[in-house]
Amino acid sequence: AELGIDCDFERQVATTYTTDPRRRGDIEDEATAAARLGLPASLVADVGLPYPVEAAVRFEDQAQLHPRAYLLGLARAVEAAGGQIFEQTRATGVDEGDGGATVATDIEGAHVHAGQVVVATLLPFLDRTGLFARAHPVRSYALALRLPASDAVPQGMHLGVDTPTRSVRPLRLPDGHGLVVGGGGHKPGEGEDTTHHYTELRAWAAQHWPSASVEHQWSAQDYVPVDGIPMVGRAPRMSRTF
Repeated sequence: AELGIDCDFERQVATTYTTDPRRRGDIEDEATAAARLGLPASLVADVGLPYPVEAAVRFEDQAQLHPRAYLLGLARAVEAAGGQIFEQTRATGVDEGDGGATVATDIEGAHVHAGQVVVATLLPFLDRTGLFARAHPVRSYALALRLPASDAVPQGMHLGVDTPTRSVRPLRLPDGHGLVVGGGGHKPGEGEDTTHHYTELRAWAAQHWPSASVEHQWSAQDYVPVDGIPMVGRAPRMSRTF
């Protein structure tokens, strides 16, 4: 709102659900823990999806947005405030001194000087304490579906905890509406060929939304810490780098 960024921002319900009766206790425990922490969470059995759900943790008033549209607006605001953005420039290291920090790049003679540095890579490339050994990569797959105008779109952001995982969220299209569905996560090198995962996800989507058409498909890779806790904060043995 402050920067006037048009990124399809809206408030939605978010759920974490299971379709397996054997995992109902896990969901109940999470709902209890979240409520004890004061989070807007509750235990529900219906999340508005076209297939039965055994139990779900429901979080109210969560944010849904178009990430690329948001980042483009943020980039414009950074430049309007006098900042500079350099693409296609690989950072290779960070050195700290009394007066600030210097980011080295792969371009000869090109450095960035700053008071503080944030390393926002999927896994910190400044790895002085073996963080790579405390996380593993997971690849997952997604489809953008177009639904006919007569079809209702399930509202809310829904993440399944079963295997294979299945996630569903509404999608605004310039000339219609649809869904983003995802899942099929696996460690790289341990899954079957890529085509198999897309075929499996397409078959699952067609089972529940038979009139949908696939607009796009893609995959993503994330790093998951072994203890499930995000790696956020000051970099080990550094004072100006996060």
